[in-house]
Amino acid sequence: MSVFETAVQLVDDVYVYFFPPPPPPPPPLIDATTIGVALACLAAAMAAVGINLQRLGRRSGRPAVSLLGVVLATTCGVADMASFQFAPASLLAPFASFGLLVNLFLAPIHGEKIALFDIVCTVLVVSGVAVCLSSAATAVPSRTLDEIRALAVRPAFLCWVAVEATVLAAAMLRAMLGAVHSLLTAVAMAVAAGVCGGCTMLSAKILTECVAAGAPLIALALIGGLLGTVALTQVVTTNAAVGRYTPLLIVPLLTASSLTTNASGGGIFFEEFALLSDEQRSGYLTGVVLLLSGVLLIASKAGGDIAQPKSKAA
Repeated sequence: MSVFETAVQLVDDVYVYFFPPPPPPPPPLIDATTIGVALACLAAAMAAVGINLQRLGRRSGRPAVSLLGVVLATTCGVADMASFQFAPASLLAPFASFGLLVNLFLAPIHGEKIALFDIVCTVLVVSGVAVCLSSAATAVPSRTLDEIRALAVRPAFLCWVAVEATVLAAAMLRAMLGAVHSLLTAVAMAVAAGVCGGCTMLSAKILTECVAAGAPLIALALIGGLLGTVALTQVVTTNAAVGRYTPLLIVPLLTASSLTTNASGGGIFFEEFALLSDEQRSGYLTGVVLLLSGVLLIASKAGGDIAQPKSKAA
């Protein structure tokens, strides 16, 4: 090292000694994943409270209460859209089951009792959510517009769209043509609403990604139109379902179909499952199975008494 280089190094060392660089910024008090989970739980709670208010308003003959329920069930999508800015869809999807817990504990306002069986099923659901959370990917990679376009035409995603469209068409057909007091009709209405709910959340995630990537206005309008269509269909179908049947049946089935639609769609479209190791995939699948088992057990208990008692109907 030359004399000049030595002198420069000495000056640098003296400068750093007297004027040290600022310390790195402290980590955020709340990480992005926690914010996303909190918003997803808020959206699920708003939807569950909205469904129960719709039922309460119908039974008590108070349209204002029903209207408040519709507003809550509709605006919960805003919290859902915000949550996707902080965490992957496959991580957030299981937290839709939080609405099931809210629905369960609101059952007494309709004269329905919470039994030990309900508590056991709830523990099963919570355990499934915990396993999913521990196994899911937490990174949210940013994508260019060309990358998003390429994702939309992948064969795996197109197959998923075909399957979901077939399920939705079959469920809507049964809901419109089936007997009112049939268990299968109740299941069809709940599944149709759930598929629309899952597609609403997935469309919202795709829309936010396209906005961030600078998509042209016409593309945003098309995705926004699809989002509005499935969201409106979900609200109308859910409102009709809880007007006919107990939420203790409708909400678990709606949650199960919405969760599977959103989780599978997000995992396939955004290739979130590809980011997981084999161990994480197994864990995530186990968590989903535990969660859906608890949800469907709760629904099976309510399936014995399909129609709302006529003496209590609005």
